[in-house]
Amino acid sequence: MRSRMHKEGIMAQAASSVLDYIVPASDLNHGKAAQIINRVQVGSPVIIVKRSVPTAVVITPEEYREYERLREAREDAADLALAEERLARWNGDTSKLKTHEELMEELGISQEEVDAMPEVEFE
Repeated sequence: MRSRMHKEGIMAQAASSVLDYIVPASDLNHGKAAQIINRVQVGSPVIIVKRSVPTAVVITPEEYREYERLREAREDAADLALAEERLARWNGDTSKLKTHEELMEELGISQEEVDAMPEVEFE
């Protein structure tokens, strides 16, 4: 009984703390944008809801940079895991590998065509 009450108390605290971060979108139209920005600046993320559905999260630029860093690290880890998986399955057979020149010939592309293409920047 005590354990159940303890769990319910923890859940109620968690729900209460999440609710502290929720702001209706209409507050932005009612002159409360400055208050919302102040909350974010002191370290409290704000969840904007419209018709009871979360539509945006407002965080500091530092938190956003950290989020992006972690997202990129997660993507890099997934790419590494995929490469390691493929290497583990590879039997060392190089007979199907093609040189750059062989591949270009197969695709019907000349080096001049490649050189004439505009630069593309990948992120």
